[in-house]
Amino acid sequence: MADTIVRGISDLISVTCGTEANLPSGSTVVHMGEHAGGIIHMEAFTGAATRTLNFHLCPDPRLPNETLLLCDSSNTSIALTVGPSRSYALPDELFASRMFRVTANTAVNARVSFKT
Repeated sequence: MADTIVRGISDLISVTCGTEANLPSGSTVVHMGEHAGGIIHMEAFTGAATRTLNFHLCPDPRLPNETLLLCDSSNTSIALTVGPSRSYALPDELFASRMFRVTANTAVNARVSFKT
C-alpha cells in the first residue's frame, strides 16, 4: 500500500501495519517530519476484537529498512491495544522521532494524521 499524503488541516498518511515477521516490507514508513505527535485512526477489521500495535523507529533516514523496536526505560516494548474504527493518540515515546513503522499481531490498515 503506497503512502498517501493529503494536505489541509492535517497530513493524513495511509499505512499498512504488517506483522513483525514481515518487517520491513510489510509495514509502511511513517515520516513525522517536524511534527511532535499525531493520531492513528484504525480502519474497520474483522476477527479478533482488538489488535496490538508495536512501534519501530527508523533511526537513520538514509536506511528506512533498519528499524529498532521502541521500548521504555524498563526495556518493555511500547504497545497500543486498538479496536476497529477507532482513533488513538500516538505514544509520547515517538516524540522527536522522524520516521517509524507500526506492526500488529495481525496485519491491519490505518491512517496517521499530524496537525499542520
